[in-house]
Amino acid sequence: MGDPIDGGAFVDASGAHDEARDRAFGQYLQTDVKLLLAGDKITTLEQAKAAQDQILKMDMRKLQVGVPIERWTEDGFNGPASNTAAEWIPMLARHPAAAHAADAYALADAYLADPTDANLWRFYDNVATVTVGDPEDLAARWSLRKYLAVQIASHMLLRRTLDMPDLYVGAPSADPQAMRLTAIAHNPFWSIGDSIRMNPLNCNQPAPCTTFPAAIDMTFAAGDASRSRQTYEDKMSWFWLGFSVDPGLVISEDDLGTVTSDYFQATSQQFYKVHQAFVVSAIATAKANAHQYLNMPGIALQGHGMWASPRPFGVFKNNEREIHHPQPTDSRYAIHERLWANGFRMFLFLMNDELGQTGKVFDRAYTLKNVDWIYHWFSVGTGVEVGQAHPELDAVVTQLHQRLAAATELTTVRAVATAKGDYPEPVALP
Repeated sequence: MGDPIDGGAFVDASGAHDEARDRAFGQYLQTDVKLLLAGDKITTLEQAKAAQDQILKMDMRKLQVGVPIERWTEDGFNGPASNTAAEWIPMLARHPAAAHAADAYALADAYLADPTDANLWRFYDNVATVTVGDPEDLAARWSLRKYLAVQIASHMLLRRTLDMPDLYVGAPSADPQAMRLTAIAHNPFWSIGDSIRMNPLNCNQPAPCTTFPAAIDMTFAAGDASRSRQTYEDKMSWFWLGFSVDPGLVISEDDLGTVTSDYFQATSQQFYKVHQAFVVSAIATAKANAHQYLNMPGIALQGHGMWASPRPFGVFKNNEREIHHPQPTDSRYAIHERLWANGFRMFLFLMNDELGQTGKVFDRAYTLKNVDWIYHWFSVGTGVEVGQAHPELDAVVTQLHQRLAAATELTTVRAVATAKGDYPEPVALP
């Protein structure tokens, strides 16, 4: 097994090649997990409910994934592949701030004397105040986020547990919004990948790149191609870790790109197509069942907890014009196509059932466009189930249109927008 929160042990893929690892993950989903979305075609509501229940019961942190999850530490002594910045241990240290040295030591001592979740978070919440990075730049920002992740992992190792510490401990009140913001503050995993996404290690791109002092930089494989690969592996690793801790992406960052999984989708599409097809259904299912966020203010937050809402389908970002199938000659094609097709089928069956029971929709127009976008892929050559008839799906979509037209509209995405960009346009047919 890997580290306690690294998403599970590596799949026994044939070598380190991305596509081989992705292929092995698909086989694992079918043979070991026996994932219903990867099995028989979903043609009934009962099958759709069973597939949803299976996903909701999964501990994503225990899946054996093909994505190369970063190891605790790397050392060039082990070979050229270890000449990388992609590791858990931060490159730059944190030091007690001169004005807060006594506070820093007191918080650390209190935790060591009684390593409870509460004492962990008291230290964690004050790290940015009582310690400083050297220098205070992009590398220090990235290192600080990794330092915080290491505190959580070390706490789990000390406690000899695979259970995450309670992210909500230390919230200023029992108010649900305050609880959510506390959980976000205690959840650094996604933000590590986002930090290096915004400022990559390779400098042959427009954004300011993350650089290190010469003595540290010389320990990493040089050249933009190598630095680009290190950036990719770091993003993919930490986005996956973030997803595994928060499958609905509601307590990772109060940010549109995070809540919609925008950059996770774009990153995984490049090489990990089977992983990405699985992630789309897993995130959408978690969002549709995140009932506590239905009316909670936040960026792209209200409207979670329903299938008849645009929120579960924010995962379609970066899939608007294609669903990124492997080539038909690629052995991954069959499971990739089945994951997308069954995911689409599950979405439509469950939304139709929910509307029949509640008669409510969050943003009728956006939801209808998502239904039409999903249904579209069953009728095009680049879609799913090409050339096949699907009468049961035709009937569901017909009923969905009727129920959406008759449903009570709770509100709209634009009406509850809390910030500019909080109302992305719905996906459009290619």
